[in-house]
Amino acid sequence: MPESTPPFKPVRLKLLSENERTCGSCTACCTQLSISCLGKPAHVPCDHLSPSGCTNYKNRPTPCRGFTCLWLADQGKLFNDSHRPDKLGIMFSPSGKETTSLSINAHELTPNTIAKPEVQHTIDYLRQFFPVKILQHHLKHTANTSLPKAAQSLTKRAA
Repeated sequence: MPESTPPFKPVRLKLLSENERTCGSCTACCTQLSISCLGKPAHVPCDHLSPSGCTNYKNRPTPCRGFTCLWLADQGKLFNDSHRPDKLGIMFSPSGKETTSLSINAHELTPNTIAKPEVQHTIDYLRQFFPVKILQHHLKHTANTSLPKAAQSLTKRAA
């Protein structure tokens, strides 16, 4: 029996050094994510962050060196400029926890961004292909009752 050809051509994500896209003025990952080796909590700008970027870029720690948001890695194949994390209010990243399949973390950068129609549309699209976990770093608890109705429905669909 002949091998079947997959219905799609696999796409290799470019290494960050090969990217044509740059972060520009977006500092979402440098502000929103926690970096334990730097003692940096989530939702606080990194001490190394300056108006021109990272002042410790050449010596940045492994978590910073290894992180690339999906907007930057995508190179415009799926996400356009309006999806840049600081513009959309959501930063998508690979979860990095599953070893057998990819899932996506959606980091809500500002409260209630999850309720915006363009954000809901993007998450619904991604969920056709990957599990998407919504992370709301600014909330002290994530009980569905504390979320806007649109966010409650998205969170329920993720379960």
